[in-house]
Amino acid sequence: MKCIIIFSLGICVFCAQSLFAASDSLSIEADSASADKDYWFKFDTEIGIKKFKLSFNDNNFAFLEFQYGRANMRHNDIENQDFAYLGSLQATIGYFEKKPINRRAPSIVEYDFESLVNLSYNSIALGAEKNTGRNEYTMWQVDLPERTALGYSLGNGIAIMPYYQNSSLYWSGVDTELLIDSVSPIARFQNGLRFGHGNQAGISVELTPNISVTASYSYNTVFARHVFWQWVVTEIIHKSADGVANGLVTVIKRKAPSVAPIFHFLLRNAVSYGFYELRKTGMNWPFESEKALGIETFRVGVNFIF
Repeated sequence: MKCIIIFSLGICVFCAQSLFAASDSLSIEADSASADKDYWFKFDTEIGIKKFKLSFNDNNFAFLEFQYGRANMRHNDIENQDFAYLGSLQATIGYFEKKPINRRAPSIVEYDFESLVNLSYNSIALGAEKNTGRNEYTMWQVDLPERTALGYSLGNGIAIMPYYQNSSLYWSGVDTELLIDSVSPIARFQNGLRFGHGNQAGISVELTPNISVTASYSYNTVFARHVFWQWVVTEIIHKSADGVANGLVTVIKRKAPSVAPIFHFLLRNAVSYGFYELRKTGMNWPFESEKALGIETFRVGVNFIF
């Protein structure tokens, strides 16, 4: 009965999200300088539940991003989080559309990213700590994230873009050389393909029209197993909460566009981080479920924009 009530609440909030999204769409269309876009290339396809879009006009750009940093593993059932810090290399490819949010605030720019593919690899071989006596492991990750951003255009090709990234389609593999016994909770995540959830908060600074530098913090969860229907309910609740946060940002864009990038970054990432912590207590919160494995990574990098 409790599950049915939670599911119903999720549906209700999901409907509220749809209303916010509809309101946002109408307001953006009303403020847009031109409702019709003259695309000189356009391609749409759909694989499973993920839709890939590729379309270009004068406001669309392809990009290739490389980031390097330090990753660490965490699990709530292990008191002594004695895992080595690993070097982490990440590559992201995709494209984005950049446009002013409306005619009244031409310096506030909206970035709409599409068709992102994200690959990362964590390993002692990439640097960080070596021969520390801590538990060592290697890990690869692939996901199809969604990234959105509101930023400030400073002129002469310079812009500051705080962004929010979320991925419901996330897979990883963990290979460990653990100093702990086989009944450890970490043993449930070894030697196989694991589903999970990816999140990233970052700030990108465009130095020229073709190059930008980025600093980011990723906080991803890996599931020991995948219970589909429980995962669906958790995703509905998460997306609904994010929809409410995005609805507030929509109101701020209309009323106080100069602070919209700040609130977009804080509100949407706050929701994602809250669900990251909840999944670490139970991967399919609010259901009783196994605790997810957390992977936290700080990176810096460079983007090439075309």
